[in-house]
Amino acid sequence: AQVFRLRHRQLHRARWGAIDLHLHFYTDDERCCIARFWPKPEHQGYPGHLHGGIISTLLNVLRGGVGRMRIAKVVALLGLLAMTGVLIYGFTVGDFAGEGKQLLSMPWGIVSLVDLYVGFVLFSGWIVYREKSAARSIVWVILMMVLGFWTASLYTLIALQTSGGDWKRFWMGWRAEGTESAQY
Repeated sequence: AQVFRLRHRQLHRARWGAIDLHLHFYTDDERCCIARFWPKPEHQGYPGHLHGGIISTLLNVLRGGVGRMRIAKVVALLGLLAMTGVLIYGFTVGDFAGEGKQLLSMPWGIVSLVDLYVGFVLFSGWIVYREKSAARSIVWVILMMVLGFWTASLYTLIALQTSGGDWKRFWMGWRAEGTESAQY
C-alpha cells in the first residue's frame, strides 16, 4: 500500500475515468491527511506497472486542488466586495453622465472602455457556454454589461460554490455532466 500524506483536513474521493479509486483521506493525530491506496489489476498500464493516468490522478489530489478552489472562492468574494464598494461610491458621489462624457473625450478613456467591454464579452461567452438555460444566460449577460465585474465576481463565486470541488464542473457547468469529472 502507498501512504499519501498532506496537510489538509477535508475528505477526498479520487476518480480516474469511470473507475473509483476508493481513495479516502482521513486526518491523523498530527492533523495530516492520509490515504491508503492498493492498486488493482485494472489500474495497470502494462502488466506490473501502475497506469500513468492513475499516477497523475493521485498527484493532482496531492497537489491540493481543494485548496486552490478555496483560494478562488476567497478571490471571487473579495472581488465582489470590492466591486460593491466602488459601485456604491461611484453612484453616490460621482456624476455618471458627466464623468462618462469626459472619459469618452480622451483617447485612453476610449481604449480603457473598449478593453473593459472586450473582457465583458469574453466572460459572457463563458457564462453562455456554462449555462443550460438561454434565459439565465441572457440575464447574466445583461447584468455583466451593466454591472461589469461585480457580476463576474458573483457568477464566479456561485459557480465555485455549486461545483462541489470539481474544477471541470466549475469550468464547463452543465456540459460536465456527460463527462467524467475529476474531483480534487
